[in-house]
Amino acid sequence: MCHPLQAENLATAVVASLVRQIKALATAPPDGVTLIPGETFQEIIADITGPAQTPYEGGSFRVKLILGKDYPAGPPKGELSY
Repeated sequence: MCHPLQAENLATAVVASLVRQIKALATAPPDGVTLIPGETFQEIIADITGPAQTPYEGGSFRVKLILGKDYPAGPPKGELSY
């Protein structure tokens, strides 16, 4: 995991909240979700396995969220790859 000081564009309280949330996800991720450390706290990456009995079954999808300096007031930018 990256160092909080690398998230220099985010407020300290936002970084602290993200650290708590990322630790919670890493400890008990939802089924089919694997959290991957990003280069900074402003980059959140996860691999998601397609759920059984859906058109996505057997698929693997990577989601990358990039948090801007206005986060959480502004939404993150997202990328999806498979």
